[in-house]
Amino acid sequence: MSDFWCILCRKLDTHIQFNTTCHPQTDKQTKVVNKSLRSLGRSLVKKNIQDWDIVLPQAEFAYNHSTS
Repeated sequence: MSDFWCILCRKLDTHIQFNTTCHPQTDKQTKVVNKSLRSLGRSLVKKNIQDWDIVLPQAEFAYNHSTS
């Protein structure tokens, strides 16, 4: 991990948890998140698939403020 990330995490009082591709628990978490984001994206874009970049901030806000 670079010095930048170490210092940033220390200042923000956070802890980075690394995972590997062979760790099944994190694979399931990633799949659930990706499925939720895909569903959210489809509902916001609807038929105007070319407008996905316009609704991206709305999707980010909705996902970040939802309970999990």
